[in-house]
Amino acid sequence: QWTYNLPTDEGYFDYRVRDIHILNDEAAGILVERPEPGGDTSLLLYAVDRDGEPLWDYGVSPFVDFLGRWQDYALIELDGDWMVAASLNPGNPSNRSIHGQRISLDGDRLWGDEGLLLADEHYIMGALDIQPAGGVPNSFWMAWSFQLDGGNQHIALARFNGAGTQLTDTILPGAVNRNKGQPVLASQSDLSVYVGWMESPVSYNENPVPRFAHYRADGELAEATPPYPDEGAALTGEDPVPWLYEFVMEPAWEDGFIAMWEDLRGTSDDYLPGLYAMHIDDFTTDVEEREDSPLPDSWTLHSASPNPFNNHTVIRYDAPRAADVTLRVYDILGREVVNLLHGPVVAGSHKVIWDGMTSSGRPVSSGTYFLRLEAEGRQHVQKLLLLE
Repeated sequence: QWTYNLPTDEGYFDYRVRDIHILNDEAAGILVERPEPGGDTSLLLYAVDRDGEPLWDYGVSPFVDFLGRWQDYALIELDGDWMVAASLNPGNPSNRSIHGQRISLDGDRLWGDEGLLLADEHYIMGALDIQPAGGVPNSFWMAWSFQLDGGNQHIALARFNGAGTQLTDTILPGAVNRNKGQPVLASQSDLSVYVGWMESPVSYNENPVPRFAHYRADGELAEATPPYPDEGAALTGEDPVPWLYEFVMEPAWEDGFIAMWEDLRGTSDDYLPGLYAMHIDDFTTDVEEREDSPLPDSWTLHSASPNPFNNHTVIRYDAPRAADVTLRVYDILGREVVNLLHGPVVAGSHKVIWDGMTSSGRPVSSGTYFLRLEAEGRQHVQKLLLLE
C-alpha cells in the first residue's frame, strides 16, 4: 500500500481528478483538471508505477496553449499508450470541439503539442465516450452528442485509427421529437461496437428510455433478428421506466455487453430504488462455436475473408484448448507490420480483424503480406493480398 501526492502549482486550487486508467498493468494514468485565471481550465496527465513512484517530474498537458473550459473527459489505453479525449468549450457553446492526444509511458505527446481535432461539426453537446476497438491493436471508437441545425439532440459515432484518422462517420437515426444523449460504448472482438444512449422527449414530461444498437466495423447497422428499429432497441422495453436517467455498458465475454442501471419502480406512493443488470447479445458476430458446440480438435488458421482485400479482412482460427497465441502480419522482407494478438485465448473458434494498418496506425501500401499464427510451438502461415 502506498500514497502518492500529485505535485501542484503554488496559487492554484481546486484540482479535480477526472479519470484514471491502468496502462499495460505497469502504471496508472491520472487525468486532472486544473483551474486557470479567468475561468478557463487545463488538463494534466500524471503517471505513477506499481510502487507509487512517479514516472515524470510533473503532469503532462495533453493540449498545449488552448484557452477555454475542458469538459466531458475520457482516458483509455491505445496500443501501449494513454489516449485522452475531451471537449473544449471556448466560451461559445456553438464552437465546442473534441480533441484527442496519445501520451506514451515516457510522457511524450505523440500527436503533437496541440493534439488532434477529432470533431467540430454541428453544435457539439459533449457527453462523449471512447473505447478501444476490439480485434485490432491500434483503433478506437468514439461517440458524442450534438445538435443538428438547431433541432433535436443526436448521437454521432466514428472509428479512428491509431494515427487519429477518422475511418467511419455515422449519425444514429432516431424518433421524431426525441433527444438522444449520454452515449456509452461496448466494443466487440470483431471490430463492431454496441452504442447505448438515453432517449427523452423534447417536452421533458415523460421518463427517458435507454436504447441501444449494434454497428459494424464500417459504421453500418449490424443485422439482427428481429432487425433493429430505426430508433434503436429499447433496453427495458418500450414502456418508460420511472427515473432511469443513465446507465453503463461494458463488453461481455465473447459477444454482447452487460448493462447496469438504477431506477425507481413501484407506484406513485412507493418509489423504490433498485439496481438492475442485463446481458445483451444479438448473435450478429458470426461465432461458429457456442457453448453447446464441440470444441475444435486441432489448431487451424482458416482462409482470411476477403482475400484479396482493400479495407479490412477477417481472420479466423480454431484453438483446441486454452493457450498463448501470437498473430502477426509481416511484409515480403520479413519485417513485422502489426502484432494483432499476443496473449492467452480460450478454447474455441475466434476471429480477428486486420484493417490494413501498421502497429503505429499508418495504412500500409498495396502488396503481398504474410499472416503468421503461433501457438504451442506450431506455426501457421497464410498469404494476404492488399489492393488499393
